[in-house]
Amino acid sequence: MPTEQELADIPHFLAQTGSGGGSFGKEFPPSPVASEVQFYRNVAGSSPYADVQSAPAPGNPPDKCGGYVMANLPNDVVSLVHIPQVPTFPDYTGATADTVNKSSDYQVQFYSVVVYGATKQLDAYGTNDNSQIGNTQIKVAPDGSATVVLWPQSATSQQVDKIAAVAKANGWNLLKSGIQSAVAPNLMVIREKGQNKTWANALSANQVTQGAPCPQSATPTLPRPQDPPSAQVTQFNGMGLSALRARTAPSRSSCPAPASRTSASSS
Repeated sequence: MPTEQELADIPHFLAQTGSGGGSFGKEFPPSPVASEVQFYRNVAGSSPYADVQSAPAPGNPPDKCGGYVMANLPNDVVSLVHIPQVPTFPDYTGATADTVNKSSDYQVQFYSVVVYGATKQLDAYGTNDNSQIGNTQIKVAPDGSATVVLWPQSATSQQVDKIAAVAKANGWNLLKSGIQSAVAPNLMVIREKGQNKTWANALSANQVTQGAPCPQSATPTLPRPQDPPSAQVTQFNGMGLSALRARTAPSRSSCPAPASRTSASSS
């Protein structure tokens, strides 16, 4: 049974994920897989056309998914996600009312990685408890890639310190993971807001691509938890993600070693 705190957090969770309007539960990705971080696109009918170029979307049939992906994570493991190429975005530092922003100069206007769960997540940038990053907050490697480490709330404070030390030493991004419960999944969400209309690697449909897989385009009534494996946004059909997951290891003296590596999305 959900706890009183989890039930109290439901309105907050629905507002964060856009899963209101009677769509609670229909918007969640398939259940976690032990050794993978699997991403799936959101369904436009459940969170009306979030982060897309136009509505209705291009295509025959029209694209019925939005411009972000979600991965359903378990509660008790460290998850690592590597993004081979972070899209280009504007730097709004020092912007004023007179600043001109040409959307055609960038691949996206805002790119973010956010964690949601049954408990409230924090905007605590610069601390181990932070659960969201966007644009210039993202640590990008010299080759244009980025790695995100998500530590589970089941970890001890000593484990968190060790995980954070490894992330810092490698120039990786560190986020606090969510909690999966009877009322909400543990979600990692990657969003592309204001996608360039001619960006070939956009998640959603635009002038030059139909975007990543969206089975709801052909079968609008398909609930997202029932998405087939072919609907995964992978290294070969999406926006450039690859992922591995490592189990927490209380007896280890350093960050847990990765259990396996899988592809989760493409550039």
